[in-house]
Amino acid sequence: MQKEAEEPLLHYSTKVPKGRRGCLFFITGIMVFALLFLFGSATYLFVNAGEVDHDSTFVGDIIIGVVVTFTGFIILPFPLFFIITLMREKSYVEEYLVYEDKLIYREIYPKKDRTKAKELPFTNMDWGLIGNHSRFVPGSGTTSGPGSYYQNEVMLLLKFSEACHIIRLEEEEDLYQWIDLIGGHGLPVYYHPYNLSNVMTEKDEIDFEAIEKTPWEDSEGQKPIFTETKRKVFEDWKPVYKKADT
Repeated sequence: MQKEAEEPLLHYSTKVPKGRRGCLFFITGIMVFALLFLFGSATYLFVNAGEVDHDSTFVGDIIIGVVVTFTGFIILPFPLFFIITLMREKSYVEEYLVYEDKLIYREIYPKKDRTKAKELPFTNMDWGLIGNHSRFVPGSGTTSGPGSYYQNEVMLLLKFSEACHIIRLEEEEDLYQWIDLIGGHGLPVYYHPYNLSNVMTEKDEIDFEAIEKTPWEDSEGQKPIFTETKRKVFEDWKPVYKKADT
């Protein structure tokens, strides 16, 4: 096992960084307050629909109440997503430590105070593939808000004999460090011009050997980008699944 004193070249973890965690708590707090206000307002309108003392009509109050309730349900998934993200890391965290000659893959279970670690030497690696990852970021609290955009990054696939490990790269500097690292071990580096955002949810069923591969050095003009775009730049990949044993 890699010595603890040796610093990894790169480190990836599904745990939310402290700075980002604070932002998530702040945003979640605002959204929860907005939800309570909206649902409280809707309840008030439904209960007091048509009351003379607040100078309104029954139909008008019901319509406004429905609109307010509908707006609340549009916003609801976002704080739920943030809360689930923060709670999930308390029970399960994935981590990659990258060294010159190997990866260390860890599955960490904080609640059980247990860690499973696996060494993945580059000598056991078949190839590396650079794919696109277009992550949708909703604006103004809704999926169609004026501030919505796509954050384009890289989905790195590392094929070992027994499995395909997937790492999301947010920095262009990391990408070229990976290219040098993989190529330095005499391993092929490929590029795939489609959006691979959905491979994580089905990675055990996908046949990664069947994926279209272009040698990195031949991929000029269609390489990944690290920038925001208003529209999706890369078409979604239609995965090829492993054939069932018969």
